Amino acid sequence: MERLDVSRPLGSYPNRDEFQVEMTLVWIEIPRHGKRGDWLKLGGSLFDDLWRDRDQVVAFARQQSRKAMPDFWTVHDLAGTSGVQMMAWGLWINPEERSAVYEVNQNHAFVSDLPDLPEFPEDEAIMVRQDAQGGLSLQNLPV
Repeated sequence: MERLDVSRPLGSYPNRDEFQVEMTLVWIEIPRHGKRGDWLKLGGSLFDDLWRDRDQVVAFARQQSRKAMPDFWTVHDLAGTSGVQMMAWGLWINPEERSAVYEVNQNHAFVSDLPDLPEFPEDEAIMVRQDAQGGLSLQNLPV
């Protein structure tokens, strides 16, 4: 399993640090109060469970997407490719709330030799919030 090394960010900003794990960008949000290092440590400690939950989160996003794009999913169900269409592109960890928001979108690693399969539209990102108890819900992009 991948590990998150909070001492090696790609970028550091006043309200977050940015990392990359495999193909997923990960941000740990930094509240205005408290010590930055403490928030990063707590966010890093939440990462393993959140990373393991990706498949569950993608399945939830796929279920929501099926309601909005039934024709797209029918074609992929018939082709046997519906299980590989989506992936978590981004993960925002909120250590203060012990929650996270995942950006789920097209799986760029998916390549098919089958003709005429529609691609998942890049502008159709599905934002899934996972609360501290593990509950999932749809959410807008974090600000």
